[in-house]
Amino acid sequence: MSDEILAGLKAGEGKEFRMLDDDKNLMASGRYIGPDDETEFRPLDDFGMANWGCTMIQYRNKEGMFETI
Repeated sequence: MSDEILAGLKAGEGKEFRMLDDDKNLMASGRYIGPDDETEFRPLDDFGMANWGCTMIQYRNKEGMFETI
């Protein structure tokens, strides 16, 4: 992770996400700073499936609700 991304996360930048398993149990949450919207599955692909058995990722939308992508 670059120093720039780490500084941004510490400053509260990025999209808030959460990852759930197939029973919809919350397994992990965090913030993601990616180069574009096409990489929004990256936390799920990189950590969620293998580490915690997550099957879905949700991001907080403009209305403050989590939305599955």
